[in-house]
Amino acid sequence: MNRPLKVGDTVRWRGQWGEAREKLAEVSGIEIRCIGKYGTKVAEAPWDDVKKHGVVSLGNGHWAYGYQIDPIEDN
Repeated sequence: MNRPLKVGDTVRWRGQWGEAREKLAEVSGIEIRCIGKYGTKVAEAPWDDVKKHGVVSLGNGHWAYGYQIDPIEDN
């Protein structure tokens, strides 16, 4: 996807390390270049960076590694 992930975007999220049923969630924070769960806070980031080494905070009170989320095309 060419469009970057931005705070406020809605994503498809799968909890339990990607094993749970998919749900929609709003991104409330993005961190990239993470070591473990923490990295550099940014307002937006390319999806490739998020997928490889990113962590997002979600509006539902959870957080997710980049591999646990997918874009929704109409954001």
